[in-house]
Amino acid sequence: MKLGVLLFEGFELLDVFGPLEMFGQIDDLNIDMVAEETGAIMSAQGPAAMAQELLSNKTDYDIILVPGGIGTRKEVDNIEVINWISSQASKAKYIASVCTGSALLARAGVLDGKKATTNKFAFS
Repeated sequence: MKLGVLLFEGFELLDVFGPLEMFGQIDDLNIDMVAEETGAIMSAQGPAAMAQELLSNKTDYDIILVPGGIGTRKEVDNIEVINWISSQASKAKYIASVCTGSALLARAGVLDGKKATTNKFAFS
């Protein structure tokens, strides 16, 4: 199985590395950090994570993880990111978001007709 973790400038460290602590315990699960560009992607807290895969590679994932963070406010208008989420959602077995990552899922249409929530300060 393959897990794709979306990275973008201003992602929340805990939203990525908290779930990866658990996912990393699963045998036969390959984890890719995916972004518009490979290399260091700065978190909201400063430390960077390394993206190994490009969104444009169109790799199919079984699981998608979309973190939150202050960067989601910019990414909701990033058509490449939104199209990637939408495309992955149509093929992946599981789509997960943490906190304001749900705004990106909503913008991609993944949450249409579903109940969802996020940080109460980001409801609007």
